[in-house]
Amino acid sequence: MNDIRALEVEAARCLIAGEEAALERFVEIFRARIFDYCHLHCRQREDSEEAAQEIVLKLCEAARSMTDSGQARAWVFGIAQSVCASYVREEQAIQGQPLSLEHLPPHWHREMVDRHVLPDDEAYQHEIRRLLGKAIWELPNAFRAAVFLRDWQGLGWHEVAGILEMEEGEAQQRVLMGHEMIRRRLDSHFHGRKAG
Repeated sequence: MNDIRALEVEAARCLIAGEEAALERFVEIFRARIFDYCHLHCRQREDSEEAAQEIVLKLCEAARSMTDSGQARAWVFGIAQSVCASYVREEQAIQGQPLSLEHLPPHWHREMVDRHVLPDDEAYQHEIRRLLGKAIWELPNAFRAAVFLRDWQGLGWHEVAGILEMEEGEAQQRVLMGHEMIRRRLDSHFHGRKAG
């Protein structure tokens, strides 16, 4: 179990046991990732912050309903998915058009860039991160959410499927198709650059 997962499980165990200050600690462990997930769905930063606050409130209200500390991450993102889906529906109804997200949170690329490729070439690494971020943001929302939950949050297929309310096979397909869409965008950029 990695360090972050161990912290989550321990904080959830303390929360389930009803220990003092456990809720505050639990929320703090997830706060930044909750915001990232909200930013994945909401058009504006202010909407992302508002949705994240609503999720934290719902976590506080539902804290006693968590029963399995090993499933804390899936429990948090299940609540986050529900709140974000409401925001997306509301925004689409107001705007009358599909959402188009514009900015990737700058720290998302940490795990996606191969640090062994040209380690001294910061400009190259920056370009890879920029292109990767752009490709991820251009994914349709259903694929973007699945990729985020699986790749950045490290959730298992069963957990991703539960959060997105689909079968495991469909969750796997969405992640794999999301990866393929990202790969195609990056390939077309680099092949276009070599030809040019």
